Parts: sequence; structure tokens; C-alpha cells
Amino acid sequence: MVTIYVDFPRDWKGKNGKVSTWRHLYTDPTDSKNLYALHRFARKIGLRSRWYQKHHLLPHYDLKPAQREKAIEAGAVELSVLEFLRQTKLHKRLGGPSKL
Repeated sequence: MVTIYVDFPRDWKGKNGKVSTWRHLYTDPTDSKNLYALHRFARKIGLRSRWYQKHHLLPHYDLKPAQREKAIEAGAVELSVLEFLRQTKLHKRLGGPSKL
């Protein structure tokens, strides 16, 4: 079974200077089956594939507050990206735990 995660609210300042609150929908990217499950889950909660961000460390979808609630209702697990990286071998891509 593949676990899909949502992280906690975070404010981002856009190019226009406006601050907005976003969350991430993600899974462990080390297995392509997980990424396939992430895309299926995203479609299930109404996200568009073009919103997918193929980030080099942690591919994800950005979520607005209502989308995050939908994800949780659909079974996503709340876990911060930082904690996820600490719990997996992905932290090694950043140079180890001391860099987090």
C-alpha cells in the first residue's frame, strides 16, 4: 500500500510579492509505483496533472487549504516534508541530517 502525505501550512511569497498559504501532496518518490499512485490520488481529489511539480528532491502537488482538507478526507496522512525527509533515505540527497 502506498502512503500519500500532506504537509502542514506554509506561507510563500510569490513573484508579485503576495503571500499565500500552500501545502504539499507527496509520496516517497524512490519507487515509480508510488508516483503513479500520487497522480491517481491527485486526480481523485480534483487536482490537474499540470499542477504536478517534478521537483528534484520531492515531486509534489501544491495544495490550497480546501484541497488539503479534501486530501485528508480521502486518506492522506499529515506529515511535514522535513520530517518525511528525516525518516527516509532522501535526507542523504541533502548531505545528511545535519543539513535539515
